[in-house]
Amino acid sequence: MGKSTSPKIVVLGGLNINLIAVGERMSELGETLRGENFYSAPGGKGANQAVGCSRLGAEVTMVGRVGDDIFGDELLVKLRNENVQIKDVAIDELSSTGVAVIFLDKIRQNRIIAVYGANGKCGTEEISSVSRLIEESDCLMLQQEIPLAASIPAAKIAREKGKIVVWDPAPAMELPNEAYRFAQIMVPNQIEAEYLTGIEVIDSDSAEMAANILLSKGVESVVIKMGSKGAYFSTGQNKGYIPAFNVNVKDTVAAGDAFGAGFAVSYSDTNDFETSVKFGVAAGSLSVTSEGAMDSMPTLGSVIELLGNSKSINN
Repeated sequence: MGKSTSPKIVVLGGLNINLIAVGERMSELGETLRGENFYSAPGGKGANQAVGCSRLGAEVTMVGRVGDDIFGDELLVKLRNENVQIKDVAIDELSSTGVAVIFLDKIRQNRIIAVYGANGKCGTEEISSVSRLIEESDCLMLQQEIPLAASIPAAKIAREKGKIVVWDPAPAMELPNEAYRFAQIMVPNQIEAEYLTGIEVIDSDSAEMAANILLSKGVESVVIKMGSKGAYFSTGQNKGYIPAFNVNVKDTVAAGDAFGAGFAVSYSDTNDFETSVKFGVAAGSLSVTSEGAMDSMPTLGSVIELLGNSKSINN
């Protein structure tokens, strides 16, 4: 890619364990059904993005919080094995690790209950970690599985130090004005963009309308992730649409996290917005060819190979 050294990225965000039960159908109220399968998998938007950035060649430090329990241990082992620095992940003895209980039926429709646990305790300690780490880093990545009271001050610190801030507004929620002001680059999906702007995003024209509203709120640049349709981007002066790549889809879980990782790594390395959107789209496209969240994050070599073939759906 661009620089002679690897991009350095700090990820402040959620760490969760997914507890997944698979059955023929969802149970009715008061009904017990025999399930077909059960498995657990490490996840959380922050942790997914950290692993994604690491697999794409960045030096990554995760900042967040887990409980003092087996789920927290599993997450830390996974992150360490993926070459993510975890010294700034706090272990909260008074809270459980965040969990998402997911029920899947035979056609992979789901119902999810998320209990964010220790993620909700992120605050001054995590802000302090970001303030220290961002000095020697290129980019701060944020999502919304931890309190805004931690994310917004962290973003402010990063921007004041001239660093890149990539803000994924998921899960969707109302944001104060200062969040838009410090979220330099916002990367919502279609649902989140509609939630924040009131515009139903169905094509590039409606994506442009939604992006213009976000820009008017104070965001410097916007990328709207549109799933199998690709991504629309606008920096105010430069705007465009990047179609998705033609791949065999197995599982769309965490595709948005893969996009965010790809974009952040590329932009930290090249400072080329459009190139980085295309790199993110390639990473997101590859992630849907594998099952799982963290485990679906693509490698740098696979993204470069896909970009080399450069056969997108609309080409």
